[in-house]
Amino acid sequence: MKLILCGSTLCCTAIANLHRQFNGMCLTENDNVAYKPFNKQLRKEAFPHFMQQRVQFAIAQLARQQCAQLPKKLSCFDDILLQDGSSFYVHKALADVYTSRFKRNPAAISYITMSLRTFNPTSMTITADTASERAYLPKPFKVKNKLLLADTGYPDFDFFADVERHNGFYIVRGAKSLNPRVVEAKNGKGRVLPKLVGMKLKDITRLTNRTEALDLTVSRGKQEFRVVRLWLQKKSVFASG
Repeated sequence: MKLILCGSTLCCTAIANLHRQFNGMCLTENDNVAYKPFNKQLRKEAFPHFMQQRVQFAIAQLARQQCAQLPKKLSCFDDILLQDGSSFYVHKALADVYTSRFKRNPAAISYITMSLRTFNPTSMTITADTASERAYLPKPFKVKNKLLLADTGYPDFDFFADVERHNGFYIVRGAKSLNPRVVEAKNGKGRVLPKLVGMKLKDITRLTNRTEALDLTVSRGKQEFRVVRLWLQKKSVFASG
């Protein structure tokens, strides 16, 4: 119980802080626990499982417990799901488990799927920084009548096909390797651009077309999907999704 109370102060940034607060709750100095035996208790196998439960509980308590009123244009969806990952440094002794992409420090990564309607995470996974982002996408059946938003690390066309089969929807930022063939092309105002039909996406450059906003129906093998491509003037690059 003392350990739980110490952790609830939200100011424990190190084991030394936890140990000091733990002893501060003792009635007499005779009840104090020395640092070494205290640390040995934290090295037991049960401790990380205990902390996992406490973190999940803390997230549930600190998250905003409310329902958002989505804009009318999004009311056709049951929910909007946000998917992303965040890297953070961990102790070098954990390098074998939480392998980093960078040599300077081992790192872990947390993948979270969050509901925009409730402002709460629907799932969270902590894994190595080198793990594939695609492996932590939500199951396609869980996206039924929902809109999934994700970044450039998540394009998986087999996954997209499964989402469509389960009547789900997605908007994912396109990777640089994205290069489907154009089936139909319109500009930002809806005017048809027949000259772009049949071209590969990477062949549409500022030299071949000066349109700053393209709404494209494209094909990749037998699969057709929509790509919106924008010219970002400040960065002088295209962004697709």
